[in-house]
Amino acid sequence: MLHKSKINEYSMAEQVKIETESGFKLNHPLILTMYDVFHDEKRFYFVLEYAAHGQLYRFLQKLRRFTDRLAASVKEKSRLLF
Repeated sequence: MLHKSKINEYSMAEQVKIETESGFKLNHPLILTMYDVFHDEKRFYFVLEYAAHGQLYRFLQKLRRFTDRLAASVKEKSRLLF
């Protein structure tokens, strides 16, 4: 979900449009599939593939720090993206 006021505040409308269009085109096992986008007066909502373990960022916030082993695993998986 994105707040329209924040998009406008940071002049990010074009960037959000590009990211959204790209999201529909991506097809990779390590990237969530985007199924739909809709909006109301205040927000944009993105319908994404279910992520069983949630976001990596939130996981890192809880841990505060990755162990070397976990960091290596994440690095290896992210390398597959490129």
